[in-house]
Amino acid sequence: MDGINKYITLTPARLSRFVSDAVSNFCSTHASYPAPRHILFPSWLDDSDAEQLREMLYPAVEQRWLQSIDARHPAGIGHDIYLKLWALSKPSIPADFILFDEAQMPIP
Repeated sequence: MDGINKYITLTPARLSRFVSDAVSNFCSTHASYPAPRHILFPSWLDDSDAEQLREMLYPAVEQRWLQSIDARHPAGIGHDIYLKLWALSKPSIPADFILFDEAQMPIP
């Protein structure tokens, strides 16, 4: 951090946040399956440490994804998940026009 090497404790809560955020990140991409590249870390984390953490956390990301798409899982299926499942189904909307109500547009 700021050019100074420090030991930082990554708590289980922080690690689980990385896993959860990776699934959310995956859901907003064109990818068809979660990959280690979807696990993002703060810029202060050294690249080699980040790579080791990706290898360590990827199985948890994959497990979280599989639980997320399981309709019988107690947590249910969230908004990001069902939209991703819909996108992965390669939907086709047989229409000439699609109207959006309150579509959010980014401000340039």
